[in-house]
Amino acid sequence: AFHRAQPSSPLYRKMQEELVRVNAWGKTDTTDYYRNRLLVNMERARWQYALDKGQKYVIANVAAFMLQAVNEETDSILEMRICVGSVKNKTPLLSSRIYYMELNPYWNVPQSIIRKEIIPTYRRDTTYFTRNRMKVYDKNGLQVNPHQVNWAKYAGKGVPYTVKQDNKTGNSLGRIIFRFPNPHSVYLHDTPSRWAFTLKKRAVSHGCVRLQKALDFAFFLLKEPDELLEDRIRIAMDIKPVSEEGKKLSNSATYSELKHYSLEKYTPLFIDYQTVYLSADNNLRYCEDIYKYDSSLLEAMNDLNLKP
Repeated sequence: AFHRAQPSSPLYRKMQEELVRVNAWGKTDTTDYYRNRLLVNMERARWQYALDKGQKYVIANVAAFMLQAVNEETDSILEMRICVGSVKNKTPLLSSRIYYMELNPYWNVPQSIIRKEIIPTYRRDTTYFTRNRMKVYDKNGLQVNPHQVNWAKYAGKGVPYTVKQDNKTGNSLGRIIFRFPNPHSVYLHDTPSRWAFTLKKRAVSHGCVRLQKALDFAFFLLKEPDELLEDRIRIAMDIKPVSEEGKKLSNSATYSELKHYSLEKYTPLFIDYQTVYLSADNNLRYCEDIYKYDSSLLEAMNDLNLKP
């Protein structure tokens, strides 16, 4: 039964071939390292994916800080760097469906961030709210002056205020966000913090996934290429339109800027964790086990005596 459960995916087959090669090295610590990494990821491959992928899908590999948007119909892969949750604020692993995108979102700051980060920072720097274009509202939705709030009272408990960051330039969510049903309040989004994509270890967020190529990702999600719609997305993101029709729109005084767009067909999304994966150029890559998930899985496999 165990052997019948072996998948036939290109990744699994490549890992099988690699395992044969690694086993031929003889018994060393290096052999053990690569062998264990392969065994763990071959096991993961056996229980993916419950949701049908279809011909067009997205895999965000948290361990590799990489995302692949795959279109099997056109035999193409859009690959990009991503930033994921820190070790303290891990990005949840899940399967879902991307239904819509929102342009120039406002950021409703989570209570935990207000309590743990904004209050201590504001107490050191009272220009914080102004600099970050953030507004404070009471429980009735009325705007209040942050300088008139005794923030010290709320450092360790519930804050009876909400904080909202203005949209557009400098917003933490960038210029576009992609939402999908999930119980963790996470999403994929653009970011103004481009520097983070130059880091080797990109586990820097509070759990959401930041995209290196948000505009390209938006175009990938469209059912088919649509010049005018693509230009409407560009215009909303302050990027110059390229089509003649798009240029006319951007010069029109009556043009209503695109705020959100529901996809004609949802796109399956898998936020996954693979410390061995196939890159877009079809090569096997290894990456670090940032969340330390491999060791517990390897231990469980050894306890059950699971061998390839």
